[in-house]
Amino acid sequence: MCGRYHLEDELMEYFRQRADRIEEEVKNESYDRDIYPSNDAPILYKEDKEIVLGLKSWGYPGFKGKGLLINARSETVTKKKTFINGIFNKRIIIPASSYYEWNAVKEKVAFYRKDNMPIYMAGFYDNFEGEDKFVILTTNANTSVDNIHDRMPLILESEQMEDWLDDEKWVKYLSLIPTDLRHTQTMEQQNMLF
Repeated sequence: MCGRYHLEDELMEYFRQRADRIEEEVKNESYDRDIYPSNDAPILYKEDKEIVLGLKSWGYPGFKGKGLLINARSETVTKKKTFINGIFNKRIIIPASSYYEWNAVKEKVAFYRKDNMPIYMAGFYDNFEGEDKFVILTTNANTSVDNIHDRMPLILESEQMEDWLDDEKWVKYLSLIPTDLRHTQTMEQQNMLF
């Protein structure tokens, strides 16, 4: 699962240089912060053969309007009616510097690539009542993550990003085993509701 991630300005500058076109609301915005469900967040998508850096809201509306769907399982995403249009027609890449999970005692754990490169999370979006909303794909956790959580984002390598956005080549990445990650514990604890 992925319920929060971090984005740094240096990574945003890299994506600004990589995009063929940048939507106005992302051009000069600072993004050195954590991204939470329901936040607007920068994403890369393909439109008219151009790679576009844009802004979309994280989370599909939940069943009967309750909560948000923030993740989709890569193993079943092509069979879920809610996700069909997005996965087949509107795939995206969500840039992150790190993402977070909480361990068994509710301590926040930050995951990074071992090579310190950006994390390119696979996802997709769709339009709901005039607003574009996205979800992050997850897969079974690899051995570098499974002692903390049984799921992790579907993480692409830099050279796989264009294929993920391509209408013909994306399917093979649904079974991708992501690269090993490193992690550090932070001092923040997850809030408990009683």
